[in-house]
Amino acid sequence: MAVDSTATSPSKKSLWGNPCSKRKEEMKVTKLLTKLVVDLDGTDEAPQQIVDKAVQMKKHEEQDIKNCLDLAVACGISRSSHEFFFLTKVFQRERWRAIFQYFQSPEERLSWIQNAYSDPTFLEK
Repeated sequence: MAVDSTATSPSKKSLWGNPCSKRKEEMKVTKLLTKLVVDLDGTDEAPQQIVDKAVQMKKHEEQDIKNCLDLAVACGISRSSHEFFFLTKVFQRERWRAIFQYFQSPEERLSWIQNAYSDPTFLEK
């Protein structure tokens, strides 16, 4: 009788939370720090300026997400719908926000939302 070792594997399941989510969060922090190093390479800025830049970048990202959600509402998506909730997850990724904002009309955006929502593997991409 075969036993599924992944069901009890500590890397897949934990009493203290989802390790995959923790890893994703660590990757976000690493990506942010990498951007900071690249943006500030060759400068002698004080640590507080680095922190200020990180805060500014985070605020910009939050505003970009809000802008995309506002565009979704403008094309007919209700804030209380399953699609809107789905988009709150989708727009966490910069590339999906860029693609969504590329479309010119509310009809194009709505069509994209419907296609993305109907694809069960979309959030895995």
